[in-house]
Amino acid sequence: MITISDLRRALLAPDKYFKSLKGLKVKSDDIRRSTLFAEVEAECDENRFLLLMPLSPLALHRIEQFTPHKYHLRHSIVPQITILREEMLTIDSLGRERYCDIVLEMLPVALPFADALATAACDEQYASALLGSLSALQTALCESNISHNNLRADNILIDNHDRLYPIRWYYATSTNDGDSAALQAIRDELNKILTNNLLCDIDTASYDTPTSLAGHLSIGEMSEGLIAVEDNEGWGFVDSQNRYIIPPQYLWVNDFREGRTEVETAEGMGLIDKQGNYIIPPLYKIVDYNPHKGESMVFDGNGWSVFDYSGKQLCPFGEVEPVL
Repeated sequence: MITISDLRRALLAPDKYFKSLKGLKVKSDDIRRSTLFAEVEAECDENRFLLLMPLSPLALHRIEQFTPHKYHLRHSIVPQITILREEMLTIDSLGRERYCDIVLEMLPVALPFADALATAACDEQYASALLGSLSALQTALCESNISHNNLRADNILIDNHDRLYPIRWYYATSTNDGDSAALQAIRDELNKILTNNLLCDIDTASYDTPTSLAGHLSIGEMSEGLIAVEDNEGWGFVDSQNRYIIPPQYLWVNDFREGRTEVETAEGMGLIDKQGNYIIPPLYKIVDYNPHKGESMVFDGNGWSVFDYSGKQLCPFGEVEPVL
């Protein structure tokens, strides 16, 4: 099992642990853990990018689906994404060497959108301009027939021309309406400034995980009232009061969407509900849940099948192929 410690070790000596990124420089030693990847902002050969280390087979599967699809998109809002096969060396506790794939997502010259929201909170004219930028982003997504599906302030960058660039595209699907609610939530905050004159009162905290959580090795983000946390026993879920709802036991967990989330154990991947009950047992190579359809694409090592929301298998393995 590849861990964040493996990435941290490699970043300290890139010339030893990376094949092609030997000149890698990281912007910060702070490694961010998303549900699918451990990531760090870095640069190499004058290119600036997010370096993403997959934490689960599902992570790389998502990128493999999206990468060929994105070349058909017509807008520059979609970044260049590259998979570097067997790029990073890892060494386990027994001294055994292996290489893992690394993903690079190129970054534009831009700043976090959360910074723009903070500025807009004290500047009505700028808040109005950002509303136009959000409309332009929504139009571009619709014309590209793609949904980002994870749009929030910390997943958007803004350049000096107020153009918006979503980042972290690994939840993307080939629909054009999946981002409406997220974009509207940001508009609602900006409209508070314009209609109620609530200067310097924008709620950027709504994008953050509660800060009262303590005593965990790693902390994820809140999803449907639950927060993924890692302890010595593995990953589990707590509520906003730091009370365990699902005890730590998994090698990896995703965020909850529509009452379901993928998990990984030593035996394989499965799907659970918000009480920790298995909807799909952890027996498979990949379980990829689609909350928009209420279905899961499941790979058993030889072929794919579809399982419905209740965990019922809808067709034999090998009869379907995954689609973005």
